[in-house]
Amino acid sequence: MEETLNTFEDRKQAIKANNNVNVSNNKQQCSLSQGANGRGVVDKTTAANDKLLPHWPSVCLILTMGFVLVLGYLFLAVVVIYLINTIWSIVYPHILAKPLGHIIDLKKLGDWAVVTGATDGIGKCYAIELAKRGLNVFILGRNEERLKNAVEEIEKSAPNVEVFSFEVDFGQATPDKYAEIESILKKLDVAILVNNVGVSYAYPEYLHQIENGRTAIWNLLQVNCIPCTLITQAVLPNMLEKKKGAIVNIGSASGLFPTAFMSVYSASKAYVKFLTRNLIEEYRDTGLIFQCVSPFYVCSKMSKMNRPSFFVPNSSTFARSALNTVGLEEFTCGCLSHAILVSLINLIYPSILASSVTKRMKKARAKFLRNKGKKD
Repeated sequence: MEETLNTFEDRKQAIKANNNVNVSNNKQQCSLSQGANGRGVVDKTTAANDKLLPHWPSVCLILTMGFVLVLGYLFLAVVVIYLINTIWSIVYPHILAKPLGHIIDLKKLGDWAVVTGATDGIGKCYAIELAKRGLNVFILGRNEERLKNAVEEIEKSAPNVEVFSFEVDFGQATPDKYAEIESILKKLDVAILVNNVGVSYAYPEYLHQIENGRTAIWNLLQVNCIPCTLITQAVLPNMLEKKKGAIVNIGSASGLFPTAFMSVYSASKAYVKFLTRNLIEEYRDTGLIFQCVSPFYVCSKMSKMNRPSFFVPNSSTFARSALNTVGLEEFTCGCLSHAILVSLINLIYPSILASSVTKRMKKARAKFLRNKGKKD
């Protein structure tokens, strides 16, 4: 009996032990199953998704670099186009046009050239050059003796042309005087009008300290703005009737950018430039040629410069070069060296340019006052 009980207890213990082993095995199998069907599946899915989805930081970097590269190429293209255009605007009218035969024959526009302010400097040299090109010349100026000398010089340079003069002080000219000039112009077949007459300051000065201020300023505006307007008005009817003719307004580089201590002169030359610009638009489809010439320093009485150089040509060289650009450029500085100068100046930031010009004018003013023994 006792032996039977022992055997029964042994069996019970064996069954219990066997059950524990089975439970342990089941847990291990469940754990393995979860590993295989849970985390393993997730890991595989994540890996698959990593392959399908892009790496966003890298994509953003690539897009940014591409955008910057495109901007760089666009900027480079703009610079190249600007340089090509600038070089062409210098080389074509001043170097290539003549050998290519593109210089306009002004005689085909009419028989007469009219030049204001033609007793000295650029104006007289324009008149001489126009006479050499076969045009009769009508010159206007305020000094009878200088007009006579200019006529003789023009006739000597071109013996086969007709030359005559008209005395007028544009600083004092009345509407009646302009009507008298207009009556003469109506009788001429004008090929080209050169509005050259102009005056400037005696030296760079503050507006409120200009010598003989009110009178000097009035005279400057009367001479620099009125003649180019009214004489242009006078020649237009005949030019429009025949649908050809050229009008050249002589401005100044001072009218291209602010010129402190020469404020009224600079503003008057800006007027000349914008008058020309507006006339170009008004008469664009009429066959007429309009041009504004804005030179830097040229050896002349007005500039008080007597020693020519590459960047400061004499009046004769300048007039010859500038006339070659008629019909090729609506706005020009007149000669090769000045075209180079204005191209370089255009690269300078406006405020820096204005500051530089102001400093230079202050020095010129101080030098003049010092030489004259005047106090600042």
